[in-house]
Amino acid sequence: MELRKDTIDGVYLERLSKSKVLIVIFSLIFAFLLVRIAYIQIHLGEKYLRLSKENRFSREMLRPERGLIYDRMGRIIAQNRPSYSLYITPAHIPREKDLFTQLAHLKTPESKPFFPRKLLTRSLRTHTLTLPVEEQTPHRLYEYLTAMKDEDGSPLFPRTILDSLFSVTHPTEYSMRKAFSQNSFTRIRERLLTIADSHGSPLFDTTYLDERLAHARRSPRTQTMIAEDISLEYVSILEEHSTLLPGISIEIESRREYPYGKKLFHVLGYLSEINQEELTRFSDYEYHRGDQIGKSGIEAYYDTLLMGEKGWAFVERNSRGTRLGIVEGMPYIAPTPGNNIYLTIDAELQRIIAEQFDDTLQGAVVAMDPRNGEVLAMYSNPSFDANTFSLAEKIVGQEWRQAQHNPRRPLINKAIASNYSPGSTFKLITALAGLEAGVVSPGGYMDKSCDGGMRFGNRYYRCWYRQGHGRLSLEDALKTSCNVYFYQLGLLLGDEQINHFAGPLSLGDRTGIDLPGESRGYLSGSIAHNLRHANRGPGWRWTRGLLLNMAIGQSQDLTPLQMALIPASLSGQDSLYAPHLLKEIRSPENAFITATPPTPISPLPFDSSTIESIKEGMWRTVHVPGGTGWRSRVSGIPVGGKTGTAQNPHGENHAVYVAAAPLDEPAIVVSVLLAHAGGGGVNAAPVAQKVFDYFFTETPQGESIRTDYDDWDGKEWAQ
Repeated sequence: MELRKDTIDGVYLERLSKSKVLIVIFSLIFAFLLVRIAYIQIHLGEKYLRLSKENRFSREMLRPERGLIYDRMGRIIAQNRPSYSLYITPAHIPREKDLFTQLAHLKTPESKPFFPRKLLTRSLRTHTLTLPVEEQTPHRLYEYLTAMKDEDGSPLFPRTILDSLFSVTHPTEYSMRKAFSQNSFTRIRERLLTIADSHGSPLFDTTYLDERLAHARRSPRTQTMIAEDISLEYVSILEEHSTLLPGISIEIESRREYPYGKKLFHVLGYLSEINQEELTRFSDYEYHRGDQIGKSGIEAYYDTLLMGEKGWAFVERNSRGTRLGIVEGMPYIAPTPGNNIYLTIDAELQRIIAEQFDDTLQGAVVAMDPRNGEVLAMYSNPSFDANTFSLAEKIVGQEWRQAQHNPRRPLINKAIASNYSPGSTFKLITALAGLEAGVVSPGGYMDKSCDGGMRFGNRYYRCWYRQGHGRLSLEDALKTSCNVYFYQLGLLLGDEQINHFAGPLSLGDRTGIDLPGESRGYLSGSIAHNLRHANRGPGWRWTRGLLLNMAIGQSQDLTPLQMALIPASLSGQDSLYAPHLLKEIRSPENAFITATPPTPISPLPFDSSTIESIKEGMWRTVHVPGGTGWRSRVSGIPVGGKTGTAQNPHGENHAVYVAAAPLDEPAIVVSVLLAHAGGGGVNAAPVAQKVFDYFFTETPQGESIRTDYDDWDGKEWAQ
């Protein structure tokens, strides 16, 4: 069958038309691709170059050095030390695809590809690369790969990996096995566990390492610490194995160190990593996850002074994630170190006090200058070594858990956070109230002599001295600590009169010392007592009989710091000054910035005859035969004190002692509380003696005062 010519022409034209359409379509597609390529090269080239650099450069926070802490004599009591920690960044551990990508760019010395493209492409699927010997000999390839270096001069392919990478499988060919499988992370773990120190001991604990690696897997692009505060020996060993450990880096950090250890734990406190609750609570401050912040003590109270200001920099890291340094020429903000602070504490005095305690004795000692409120010593026992927090996390956890569950509560600063009955030391306040209220005069007597006790209502209240003290003046009642005298004085005064003089002295209220965790204490009285026991029934209501216990200090709860304010308030000054620990703030270069001025917290408008009468009683307590505080005597210095034995319903009584010296113009007051230690005169007074002896013989201030008493004969306290 023949087709007509016009039919053939029509088919031809139709096909030609379709071809033109296809040409136009393909031309448009090609043009679009050209435009897209040009756009990427011209407009996005800088972006992709930046992204490429960001694989090596990262903007990182630079943490500042924390400020140093000194004692009043310029001794360093909190400092920083360098510490080496080991980190893993899972994203920097190469996978098999990463390895073959690097191999694809390998060139021979003649600038030819080492591997034919087809073989390399196939190897990405099979994970095995097989090459004819005549194309590239194994020896030549091995030597070439061994010589390759990365940007910081480290081997690009560790020799140990290459040894496991190549094997001759046939006289005419060799195989290149997969170097990094999907279990490359596991291989890193296995290599870490095989590393040992010079004694053959493993560097890593399996359980702890697995915990840290599990955490690292959840944040593959974030550095995760897997070993902290490692020794220089470990650093050297790990650097020797660095080519086997891609993704592992060693970082130098700063850790806090406390030269006086346990002796200053409750004053200085400790540092630990900030938690989520603290990040939320302190959102107004420049805290970040991973920051070490003060958790207690001075470290917590003055954290913002000590912490400094963070900086920022672009940091370069190599292919293994190791930090190479700060990139020059890029934006950089240097961190500012924290301020240094000087405390009022005398670290050597603190050491001497700590030596008076053994591991079983609980208690606290406070020494203070009443003329300005400077706390010279504050010790609480048992204690805890804050240097533990600079050790490995596993050790910290073990030590911390043991301390938390220790029934003797070593983490509590008993000097400010634990309440004890002041016992007979409170008789100084009862005497003060009696004299100021005109209920008793200096040298005055009570109606009833002490015959070992007195009856009030249907109860017989005993004196500690069962044979009886006889008829006593106020001063001798203080000297012998006669209960019967002060029972009567308390009944004459009433609870409101006693608390009228005790309350303004911060007894039963916080002193405002610059430490977190201070207790208010408790002052007894009709109102306070009824509120405290409101839910215990009518049998617990206040009665006048409770005045007897109140007058001799058996119904109050005070901290040892508050007890130190009792002799401080009787020093004869115009004001009682707030106790404080911060003496000076200095710059990181140690240039003076400011000092803490004395801050009055209460006027002391007491009659001079009142103060003289009470000081006489304190003098007799220490220096006159029969006085209960004679064990606190210091040669050549007039000391005044008051002993106390605080009743403890849960065991042996607590020993209490407060004192001041020199008595005419006190430069130091001391309170000693020894839990479950019996009588204050026997056990607490000797501790005070050690404090006075050091102060007046070993400190420039004390030695200067001592010279004023060169002619003192020891028979009278007033000059």
